[in-house]
Amino acid sequence: MPSYNTVPDYLVDRHARDLADLTLRIVCENLKIKPPALRWIVDDQFGPEWFAQNIAGYCGKNGNEIFIHRDLKPFGISNTTCHEARHVWQIRNPKRYPIPNKTYTRDMNQSQKERDARIFEMEFWNGGEKRDGSFDDITRILTDMRIANARAQVQAISPQYAFMQRGLPYSSSFAYPSNGKTRLIVPSEREMEESLLQQILNG
Repeated sequence: MPSYNTVPDYLVDRHARDLADLTLRIVCENLKIKPPALRWIVDDQFGPEWFAQNIAGYCGKNGNEIFIHRDLKPFGISNTTCHEARHVWQIRNPKRYPIPNKTYTRDMNQSQKERDARIFEMEFWNGGEKRDGSFDDITRILTDMRIANARAQVQAISPQYAFMQRGLPYSSSFAYPSNGKTRLIVPSEREMEESLLQQILNG
């Protein structure tokens, strides 16, 4: 049986860590859950964690940690992070599995959990995955996702509400040096959108 051991973050490529972190942030925003801790595993014949078959990652039983194999390709790192984060959601929301023709739900069994996580992967990528992509390719796809999500949030906020938010740079003024008059500078709708977008993306 294959066995695995965890390794510290400094033994994992920075691009892999950044990609997993970005994926986890987007997925957890979509699932509306607090991000679990992200750990890394490697093959180790003397490792304490063993499985019936080779794995790309796994979710801790308490739902507070996910473990991703360090040696996966970029898409594998991102997709496995997505998959395991869905398992975190399942643990934290145990009574969400619908029963056909019934009005109540029940816990998922293991096969149902795996099926649900695989379906979530497909919904997450929505046909935009690039399985042989580089770190830059997958990061670009994920960044586009964040921008699309942020734009949806921007569109849900009315201009009147946006202008009321304290600290957001939607307007400014300056004084004419000749006569001391002050002119209000009102940004365009696109500038407002970009400003809100930046605020959302910066968390």
